[in-house]
Formats: sequence, structure tokens, C-alpha cells
Amino acid sequence: MSVRKAAIHHQLIDEFLDQVCKPVKAKEMHPDIRQEITAHLEERIEELISEGMTEEEAVRMAIARMGSPEEVGRQFHQVHKPRTEWTLILLLALLIGIGLVAMLAMQTALEDNDRVSNAGFFEKKAVFGIIGLVAVAVIYFVDYRKLQAYSSYLYFIVVMVMLLAKLEGVTISGSGSWFVVGAVSINVPMTATYLFMITLAGMIRPREPKSSSFLIKIRTFIKELFVYLIPGWLYLLNPTLPAFMLYVSGLSALLLFAGKWRTWLAYIVGMAAAAGLMLLYGTGARIEYVTNRLLAYVDPASNPDANFMAARSLEAIRSAGLWGHGFGVKNDRLGYIYSDMIYTYLIYSLGWAMGLLIAFAFAALLIRAAGVVSKLSDPYGKRIVVGVITILSVQFGWNMLMCVGLLPITGISLPLIGYSTFSMVVDMAAIGVILSVYRRKDIFASRPTMQSE
Repeated sequence: MSVRKAAIHHQLIDEFLDQVCKPVKAKEMHPDIRQEITAHLEERIEELISEGMTEEEAVRMAIARMGSPEEVGRQFHQVHKPRTEWTLILLLALLIGIGLVAMLAMQTALEDNDRVSNAGFFEKKAVFGIIGLVAVAVIYFVDYRKLQAYSSYLYFIVVMVMLLAKLEGVTISGSGSWFVVGAVSINVPMTATYLFMITLAGMIRPREPKSSSFLIKIRTFIKELFVYLIPGWLYLLNPTLPAFMLYVSGLSALLLFAGKWRTWLAYIVGMAAAAGLMLLYGTGARIEYVTNRLLAYVDPASNPDANFMAARSLEAIRSAGLWGHGFGVKNDRLGYIYSDMIYTYLIYSLGWAMGLLIAFAFAALLIRAAGVVSKLSDPYGKRIVVGVITILSVQFGWNMLMCVGLLPITGISLPLIGYSTFSMVVDMAAIGVILSVYRRKDIFASRPTMQSE
């Protein structure tokens, strides 16, 4: 047996490696740590043997010069230990807390409304908030990197679920493709936006090298474009304009972040053409409803009735003042105060101060999440965070801006705060994915320099 093989299997080395790895909580790093230390020891052992030592003496001397195994292990642990983004967690808790306060206000404001008086806004929000926290905790400890190898399979599953929702889903609030399981309503297209971001983040490949033939580049380009267009077409077929907007925004961010601007441009052209055909030749009340909303925003005088929600929202905000009209105050002129108009109602009841608090909390959460990207070395993790942040940002930004009349009202709810059950769990789980990526930012990154005396 060669000196190198003998060293690898030497009992003393194995015992030393076991002691080094014991303080390192990132167990994923143990194989790499063992391999690195073994290679370093082998090199030193060969030098000592060449100086005249026996193998046994060389092994013992090399290990002794490494120093205390506990200290070496602590050094590795400091470099590779899991990280927690506590600020992100605190901001998430703040927004969930505001959401619970909002639901208490809803119950007070709507207590005389027979249709929604027994809805149990606060209780349901609290229950699903707990479920969301469990989801965050579970996802936090799951190694997201294992998903990348299965991205294509997960993509196919999500596409199939979207098709099933189109064929078998129920219609809620004028929008189809919902699954109802007991008391839980699942908006499949909205949920799928996050899933598509995670799967496509793992499917994006580097550009073909310049040495590749033109036919290979064209074939790869068409194949990728087709993969990106399929979900967009499914969103248009449902049709669910808010989910379609989120998907287009999220994938645009992924492609541009990956430097694939040509693919992005072709994708935007393809989606615009498909959306145009849908609006021109589509039928059904939902298409007509969305079209009227968009036209009314562009030209309010053309259809004043279609823009009445925006007008009433502005009216409520202007009358609020700094501290609002009081907790749980009624507003019979403002509809959907528990969903689309929750931001408007919170300003109306608790004032501009509450509106600013929500805006600053969301902005801080998104900025903090965006800061995670700059701290990552894993391209797959970076793309996941970019996609998730984009989905959250568009929801937050669009809802706020539509409430103040700067964007058309399209049915995009305020994440985490509005009355939602399963959707809130999904939004929280998405933040859990960001926390999972951040937790492993220093794993498989730099290693402490190995030094021997």
C-alpha cells in the first residue's frame, strides 16, 4: 500500500478528523473539511517521511503540528456556521402583527354586516399565521440547494397543477382556478408564481459559449423561450391578470439578473402578443371587467363607474388625517376593506401614521431581503431570492399605488396584512425560502487557512 493510501486509512487521522468535525454544526461541510485536512496531512506526512521518519512517526508529528483539533474545529465552525437574518424575521413579525390588528378592526367595522359579521377575521388570521410560522421554520432548516437537481420535474408538476386548476378549479370573486379544500381556498395561479420562480431559477443555464455553432445557439434559445412562455400562456388562459403580472415581473427580473436580455426581450414580445390576442378575441365577464378597469384608468372620463373604487379610496385617505377616524370605524362607501382596500381602510381608521408605518416596514423588509443577494456566492440562491423579492415587491408596490390612485385596481392584495389564509402562508413561506438561502450563505464558501508549525 502506498504512503498516501496508508495515511488516508490511518486510525489516528480518522480520530483527529472526528474531533475536528464535532464542533462544526454545518454537517454538510464535514466531508469537505475531512477531505481538506486529509490532503494537508498527506502532504506534510510525505515531507516528514522523506526526511527519514517512519510512517507512524510522520503521522503523529503531522497531526501534532495541526494543533488542537477542538480549536481547528471551532475555526471551521465560525467560518461555516449557519446564519440567521434576524432583522428580516423581526420585520416579518411586525407585519403579521399589523395584520392581526387590521383583522380586529375589520370585525369591529363589519359587525353589523350580515354577510361577513361572522367571518372570524382575527381568529383565522391568527391560526394561519401560526401555520405560516411553522412553514417558515421548516423551510429555514431545509437545504434549498437540493431542489436545483429536480427543477425540471418540479416545473412540470406546477404546469400540470395549473392545467388541472383550469379544468377542475372553482371560481371565486370572478376569478377561476381555485382549489377548495374544506375551509381553505387556494388561489392556484397566485401560489404558482412563487413555485415558478424557484423552479426556473434552477433551470436558467449559462449562455452558450461563443465557439458553439449558430444552430446550437438558436435551438437552445428557442427551447428556453418555450419553457418561459408556457406558464404565461396558462395565466392568460385562466385568466388571472394579477398572477400574470406577477409572473411576468418575476421572470423578467430573473432573466435580466442572469444577463439574458435577448431572451427577455423575445419573452416580453411573445407575452405581449398573446395578451393582445386574448384581449381582442377573449370572451367572458372577467376579460371585459379587467379591460374596463384598465381603460377607465387611462381615460377616467370614458367610464366613470368603472373607476369608482379608486375615487372612494382617495376620498377616504384624504379625510384620514394623521391619526385617522378611530379604531374599527365604519366606512360604508369603501368596499373590500378586508382584502384589496385594506391599506386604504387602515389609513382611514388609524391615519397617515399607520400608512407610513406599513410602507416603511415593507420597504425595510424588501431592502433587507435584497441585501441578502449581495451576500450570497451561490448563483442558484441568488436567483431564487431575486425572483421571490420581485413577487413580493410587485404585490406590495401595486397595492399601495392603486389605493392612492397611481395604478389601476387589479385585485392584488397587500401581502401578509390583508385578509387571507392560504395566501398568507404562501407569502410567509416565500420569506422562509429567503431565510433558508441566507442561512447557508457561508457554507461551501471560504475556508480557514490551514497552518502548521
